[in-house]
Amino acid sequence: MPITSIDSQLKRNIFLTVIAGAATTIIFNLTNPFFSLFVLRLGGTNYHVAWLSSLPGLAAVLALIPGGAFVDQFTYKKNITCLLIAASRFFYFCLALVPFLPPAWQATTFVILIGMMRLPGSVSEIAWQSFFADFVPEIHRGYALAQKQRISTIIGMIVTFLAGQILSHIPGTDLERLRFYQAFFIIAFIVGCIEVYANLMIKEPCYENEEETKALSRTSLKKRFQLLFSSFKNIPQAKRFLIFAICSIIFHFGWQMGWPLFSLYQIKHLNATEAWLATISVITSLTSALSYNYWNKFANKYGNDITLAITGLGMAFTPVLYASSKTLPILASVTTIVGISTAGFILTLMNITLLEAPKFQRTLYIACYNTAINISAIFAPNVGVYINDRWGIHTALLAAAFFRFLGVIAFFIRYKYHTHEKKQHTVA
Repeated sequence: MPITSIDSQLKRNIFLTVIAGAATTIIFNLTNPFFSLFVLRLGGTNYHVAWLSSLPGLAAVLALIPGGAFVDQFTYKKNITCLLIAASRFFYFCLALVPFLPPAWQATTFVILIGMMRLPGSVSEIAWQSFFADFVPEIHRGYALAQKQRISTIIGMIVTFLAGQILSHIPGTDLERLRFYQAFFIIAFIVGCIEVYANLMIKEPCYENEEETKALSRTSLKKRFQLLFSSFKNIPQAKRFLIFAICSIIFHFGWQMGWPLFSLYQIKHLNATEAWLATISVITSLTSALSYNYWNKFANKYGNDITLAITGLGMAFTPVLYASSKTLPILASVTTIVGISTAGFILTLMNITLLEAPKFQRTLYIACYNTAINISAIFAPNVGVYINDRWGIHTALLAAAFFRFLGVIAFFIRYKYHTHEKKQHTVA
């Protein structure tokens, strides 16, 4: 959808969304690519690396459904979304203090803080999705998301490359390197404040029935949770949403299995430094940035369902490509497929989630879906590390690929089912 067909207020909102997304990307790309190596430098083990993925999943499971029900009580979601984002970003300031702790506590404390950060962070994500769906009409969402992802990816690529070069070449000792990590965490906290401000500047649409909004805001917490539990009986009736969720969970299990395995393979088997981690991340980001507009056009032409299945197939090959890469330059070259596939998958995954979730209590449905995904995230990374420790990294990577391929098959079956369903409706 061309920008000229969008009114000025919506154009401004999309611009602010891009700014906020860029800030989010700076935060994540300045810190997240180096979490695994940082925790290993603090004396962590393979299971510390696995719990960097699993513990945030556990935190999200505890927070998402009650958090989603809480957020759903707000007709205007901007303020609560920004409050949750601010709470999440404060943890980056706390991470900067970890190296001052006794050495025996550092790795475990770091992992725990990463997990705790997901309590407000996971709820802020579903709140933002619902907030985004309110101020961007469905017809413009693909365009808005593509712009946000494209700009964010380019900025993230630059940030990751610079961070990796700084961490690898400027510090002369491990202690100096830890100080640079601390500085990055402080910068992430400051950028988080900018992210919150950009979201606060977005103008929400007005709703006609203000009296109902006020009455809902006065509803007691007990009554809210009674409404929450009573609303669960409606979820099985959302057949299309349930089918999508089941397919996505299968794929996510294989996706999540690979998270610690990729880090361990790069660091322990190919001896990657921060500079190499940054290079691999930059290549992935660059190919993603170049792919977003293409996948947006492809999805508009052929549909989100087939786009999700095709891009998922590309991601399913990723662990196989990792297992066959014997050097870092080879690994860096095959990550182009990762970037291209992931760009289309993430773009269409969010589109389908918003489309399939019933508009009534959308946040609750998204919360239930994300909770299921995060339950998978508790176990999948540890399953991957267990297979790695028992049978080796190559077997573990192939196991991750197997579950991803199962998910892709499920997505293709879903696509065929929906195509058949549409034909029946057309004939009728």
